[in-house]
Amino acid sequence: MIDPLLPDDPRDVAGYVLRGRLGQGGMGSVYLSHTRGGQPVALKVVRPDLARDAEFRRRFEREVQAARRVHGPYTAPVLDSDTDGPLPWLAGAYVAGPPLSEAVRVHGPLPVESALLLVAGVAEALEAVHAAGVIHRDLKPSNVLLAADGPRVIDFGIARAADTTALTGSDVMVGTPAYMSPEQVLGKPVGFASDVFSLALVGHYAATGDHPFGQGHAQALMYRIVGEAPDLSASPAVLRDLFAACLAKEPADRPSLADVIEGCRRGADVTVLVRGANWLPAGVVREIAEREAAPSHRAVDRVSAGPAIPPPPMPAGRPWAPPKPSTGPSTSPPPLVGPPSVGPGPYAAGVGPVAPTPGPVGFAGPPPPPLFPPAHPLPVGGTRRPWARVAMAAGAAVAVVVAAVLIVPPLLDGDGGKDSGSADGSGADPATGLRQTRAKVPMVIEAPTIPTASFLDDDVCKEGFATRIDLEKLSVTTRLPDAEDRELLPTTTLKYVACHTESGTDADRSITAELRFLDPRAVAGFVGRPDATAAECRIAARTAALPASVPLTVLNSSAASANVGICVETGRQTLVLVWLTGVRDAEAGHGLRTFTAVATQWKPGS
Repeated sequence: MIDPLLPDDPRDVAGYVLRGRLGQGGMGSVYLSHTRGGQPVALKVVRPDLARDAEFRRRFEREVQAARRVHGPYTAPVLDSDTDGPLPWLAGAYVAGPPLSEAVRVHGPLPVESALLLVAGVAEALEAVHAAGVIHRDLKPSNVLLAADGPRVIDFGIARAADTTALTGSDVMVGTPAYMSPEQVLGKPVGFASDVFSLALVGHYAATGDHPFGQGHAQALMYRIVGEAPDLSASPAVLRDLFAACLAKEPADRPSLADVIEGCRRGADVTVLVRGANWLPAGVVREIAEREAAPSHRAVDRVSAGPAIPPPPMPAGRPWAPPKPSTGPSTSPPPLVGPPSVGPGPYAAGVGPVAPTPGPVGFAGPPPPPLFPPAHPLPVGGTRRPWARVAMAAGAAVAVVVAAVLIVPPLLDGDGGKDSGSADGSGADPATGLRQTRAKVPMVIEAPTIPTASFLDDDVCKEGFATRIDLEKLSVTTRLPDAEDRELLPTTTLKYVACHTESGTDADRSITAELRFLDPRAVAGFVGRPDATAAECRIAARTAALPASVPLTVLNSSAASANVGICVETGRQTLVLVWLTGVRDAEAGHGLRTFTAVATQWKPGS
């Protein structure tokens, strides 16, 4: 889709006359232009705030030079660039085809044979990218364009230019959260295998229209990517084992790109993969033909000056259906979180997408044997599993970010703030029946200590301590012997405990820790802003993004950090929003952290 230029858009960049807008991303806007000989190009212009950052410019220049070395049949090459001008830019080959994200949203999931060819083509593109020493880092459906002769991968490696600049910590993130690998989420070094993980996420989306780690807030998705098994029940059978292998948590356990291509060939049950002229569904083929006619100067000049109306988005977590004709731009604000999934976690039966119908060619006979049998079979079905405790060396990172998010300090009076649904802060919100009892209570959550003599025995930390978190009273009790934790009052919502895994006197022996909900009816999920209403917070809690037991690999990740909120609904229907405001290393060591936060509480009332 070529949209008209906006009033503040430039009309000319280094002699390239801009003819229309092709899109906008986190680093800048993309425009349609032409070379002097009339060849259409996609011109990406960097945002002014990034352009003012010297470190970004240095990295951008390096990554552009690396990207220009990439040459492959399924990549869109970089043709021209200027990294020294007032606004850095680069020009790439224009691809007359929709992004995969738009094609699936408008036309539905791809048939099986199209999905196999897509995954194989993107894998071949990544081989070319990696051969040039470049890691894509931001492979996602909008960075895969569908052309008549195959997919095209764009924006390879450019996302890294925004890493560790002066803007890190604002709204700039290296990669897109929903399509990050676990090592990206955890801030670990990223290698070629990271792109293999993202490739499986993209392939699953292409074949199903859904995400194997569910829907919802970006923090919730990052949480599941690190610690949960993917739900691949909707994936075509011929791709399921391949996707499961690519989505291994450890990079070393993932297949090579050559193995991915071989897996697609075997899935297609052919000797050689052949991409015909009609490798895509008829609706996408027609759209490509329309786009191929659009980039001419005259056609672009005829683009209406009115605002373009994008196709309606596909509801998250529901089967795809043909879009209804749009009657005008939507005035509804975007949802704060994804749709609630109450009960057996985010993959409740009947919520996921319908498996795609095979295309006109199909594949005869039973599916081939799995090329990538998982070392540890993963469930492909529905319910969310409890988290297992994770033992780590004392010198390893074992921070307790999510634990801190949910811990509330001793009772303090709030600032008297009012809930948006209550005129005076004392009456019940008519939308939820909840009354605000505390607002933005400041707190400092100190990390627990781990006694040298502590050891784990029959699920109890002997000689160790647990922290009691009571979200009904907004109180926290530290240094409570874990054995006594089981005798606490029923209002205790959850506990946090850290312990050595074995008895002994060596302070460096392995430790384990967990955040466990003691209230069996409590549910918790992420929320996007500190001033969420009671209704929004309850919806977030009922997404049940946090399991009954939280693993440390997730707790020590960017899925829970400053400017992250958690909403908890207890078994008594008390609702608490805890918003993290700061994180620092704890004096006790062991990789633990201390957090500052504010909490708002609502209770049933009239």
